[in-house]
Amino acid sequence: MACSEKKVHPDYLLNEDKMATVFSEMQLIEAARSKKTFARKIALSDSIALQQYDLIFKKHEISKEDFKKNYEYYVKDEKLMASMINKSLAKLDSLKVQIQNE
Repeated sequence: MACSEKKVHPDYLLNEDKMATVFSEMQLIEAARSKKTFARKIALSDSIALQQYDLIFKKHEISKEDFKKNYEYYVKDEKLMASMINKSLAKLDSLKVQIQNE
């Protein structure tokens, strides 16, 4: 592919910012699943985590299948995946700062 040619993405592809937002919200759920906190003596159960995922998908107007297709596409493109993960980490860092400043 010549440098001047733009890569054509499939119509279903979520833009990188939206994918990073969804991915970062899912990472918060995964963190809650794996960590017991002082206020909560047990980690989130799988069924509660799945319910939370469904809420994220609804919030962003995508389906589980949409996310899966997008994730599979991102995984196949190492640079795109790395960029999306970096954006996701930046969103999580920003959230951390916001919480710390409250």
